[in-house]
Amino acid sequence: MKSEVKALIFTSVGHFANDGTFLLFSALIVFYSNIGIPVYFTGSLAIVYTLLSGIFALYVGKLSDKFNKDPELMSIGILIMGIAVALLALPFYSSYGEYYTVTLGSLILGIGQAFYHPIGANIIRFSKPGRDMSDFLGINGSFGSLGRSLLILVFGAFVLSTGDFTGTLLYAIIFIVLSGIIYSGTYRIRKPERKSGKQNKSMKGELTGSAGVWGFIAVLTSSFFLRSMFLGSVSVYIFSYLDQIDGNSSALSFIFLGVSLMTPVIGQPFFGYLTRKKGGFLTVVLTGVISFVMFVGFLATNMYYIDLIFYSVYAFAAYTGFPTLLGFIGQNVPASVSARANTIAWGLGNTIGSSAGLGFFLLFYKVLDQSLHTVFIEISLFLLASIIIALFIPMYSKKIVHETET
Repeated sequence: MKSEVKALIFTSVGHFANDGTFLLFSALIVFYSNIGIPVYFTGSLAIVYTLLSGIFALYVGKLSDKFNKDPELMSIGILIMGIAVALLALPFYSSYGEYYTVTLGSLILGIGQAFYHPIGANIIRFSKPGRDMSDFLGINGSFGSLGRSLLILVFGAFVLSTGDFTGTLLYAIIFIVLSGIIYSGTYRIRKPERKSGKQNKSMKGELTGSAGVWGFIAVLTSSFFLRSMFLGSVSVYIFSYLDQIDGNSSALSFIFLGVSLMTPVIGQPFFGYLTRKKGGFLTVVLTGVISFVMFVGFLATNMYYIDLIFYSVYAFAAYTGFPTLLGFIGQNVPASVSARANTIAWGLGNTIGSSAGLGFFLLFYKVLDQSLHTVFIEISLFLLASIIIALFIPMYSKKIVHETET
């Protein structure tokens, strides 16, 4: 089997598993509130664990570039998430120390979620040196979307059929098993060894010495920071919102999210292909505009099936950061510093941006006592701001081309 195909298959399993925890905390916020753990507490933990994930992701990139242990790092991340989910099941079994258990499980979950995106993108990129792998990232991303959609339905089925504790524990076992499968398929895939320490130093200098590269990363990261302030908040509180408008029916909420989040399975490879053919700038702006328009439409209605259509199209465009963001970086950033560039954009822009957005959301929702609907309207302005900032990206990507030519 070709190395790039093998890399795609097993990193796709990794993405499937990693994104399977994407809506987990959103659902747990509702279930924990049913056993007396307040939303302000779990909402605060969502801020902390996403912030921790973003900070830890910056170190994951450094570890990747330094030690060339990407398969180990990716598998460890999935294993850590399995352990975290098991801990998050314990409050349903006993109320003894439930706040400590939820806190510990949330923090460990944040650490586990820090691994996949920079590492998975790096493995795919180095499996076929010299080729734009944006389309491969899109295919890989579709499996993340599949995990996001299917595994939340699996979680719902487990919990609704076996109870909160047993269902969550069974869910944890999935990640522990998949971590072993992922490592067994990727342990031989490594980055090409660099020839000398001197060459290694010069490659490290490529990022430091290029104003164009730094400018490009700064503007792109700023745009995705604002975009993630919006996306992260929606991801954490969408289950609560649906639970309210659907008459406190968790089954309807699980079905709504499971169906609507199937659309990125097509959206990820589509926008990955578009990134490769037309460039990342087009897809970054286009996905932002579609997401904004569809989310406003979603908020403007209060009919289950119409909401489902709007949210499905929103999800089709919104959850495509893997091929668009990381694919765009791959088109513009030197390969020698790709892991660190990925972790700056993903860890700082995407993950810490989500944490900042959750902070604003909790302030508006619980401190200022606004409705979920009102807060969703307010945070959509962050998405609009991110689109405006993205329009400035080309001036820096052109500088990179100029620096390369000179």
